[in-house]
Amino acid sequence: MQQQSLKKGSTSKFIGVYKEKSGFRFEIRRREKRYNKGANSEIEAAKDYDKMAIYFHGEKAKTNFPIENYSKEEVEVFYKNFFVEDRTKRGSRYRFLFF
Repeated sequence: MQQQSLKKGSTSKFIGVYKEKSGFRFEIRRREKRYNKGANSEIEAAKDYDKMAIYFHGEKAKTNFPIENYSKEEVEVFYKNFFVEDRTKRGSRYRFLFF
């Protein structure tokens, strides 16, 4: 398991994971887009980060857990469901603006 060196102000020992009020969230950037998603536990957020990293970077991805733990189908399903998730329950008072 690779661990990120803790930076000043870092809130998690895992790559791409940080703490929020309601739990943990992972964030990964690709080109100019940011992909992030909340999770109840730090480990769950780290596994979600790993799946996105593997989808974007393949075998060269830097992950928190060994790449062998994830099947190709599992990664594909996670990526497809990432955008389907119902985000209308969370968000702001403004129309079409969700967090």
